[in-house]
Amino acid sequence: MGYAGFSISFQQTEVTFGYPPGTSTLLVVYTLATFALLTLAYGVKAYLCWQDICIEFNDPTDLHLFPTFSISLLLLATILSHIVPMAATALFLAGATLHLLLTLAVIHLWLNRAHFDVVDVNPIWLIPAVGNMLAAIAGVSLGFSELSWFFFSIGIVFWIVLLPIVLARLLFGPKLSERFAPTLFLLLAPPAVSFITYVMLAGVVDPLARVFYYFALFTALLLLVQVPRLARLEFSLSWWAYSFPLAAMTVATWQMQRKTQVGMFLKLAVGLETLLAFLIIILTVLTVLHAARVLAGRGAKSE
Repeated sequence: MGYAGFSISFQQTEVTFGYPPGTSTLLVVYTLATFALLTLAYGVKAYLCWQDICIEFNDPTDLHLFPTFSISLLLLATILSHIVPMAATALFLAGATLHLLLTLAVIHLWLNRAHFDVVDVNPIWLIPAVGNMLAAIAGVSLGFSELSWFFFSIGIVFWIVLLPIVLARLLFGPKLSERFAPTLFLLLAPPAVSFITYVMLAGVVDPLARVFYYFALFTALLLLVQVPRLARLEFSLSWWAYSFPLAAMTVATWQMQRKTQVGMFLKLAVGLETLLAFLIIILTVLTVLHAARVLAGRGAKSE
């Protein structure tokens, strides 16, 4: 999701400055290859460890990570919508159908679970809601207007419902563990994606669109205050939670700049794009080093 968001934001950069597709094409190819590799790896896991996947699907936190697969399909559809429309349409239909089914499954488990503890709730719960908004973005890009309104309606209402629940957990529940602390950045994704989706559907930056954007901007400033504390945490794969929300905010700012032609938004978009590029590079390097340490540790144990 982070790579896909970065690819989309860089496409926006090229459109804004009138650059021919170049770097964004390389990013798209890299994103597709990464998605294929991760899908293959998870397919092997499903074949060898199906019971573990069933346990994860019933876990109150891991359950909300399953829609990241359908979200990835929708992001790829958005990326390819102006490059390979037929392939993008196929990805959109597959991703939208799967995400709708996963959304229904998640809500079904919410309604039929005997009990949730306060510690079970965290910002990861927002992922299915964001996915519905992303389905709307891909749908608009490919001409599925009414279907996009359908998904946007689901996403926006569930975000509004879930936000106070998540905030109540953060305010009155136990402190998030180091593993989940980076997921605070997921609070940025819903308002930023809401702005992008609404503007694509309505075609204008009206007062409601401004509410979405400026709430996203406020959330970004609030999270910026948390960065010194988060930077002291030991690296884990949950750090990738920083990437997609920042990419969504960057794309929203590019969109705001094109619609309003206000110079302030151009400067902000360039700054966010630069920050996002550095973040993606840092996360990639840290992930490779982390994987190397894990493999080296397993090799030492086997000896």
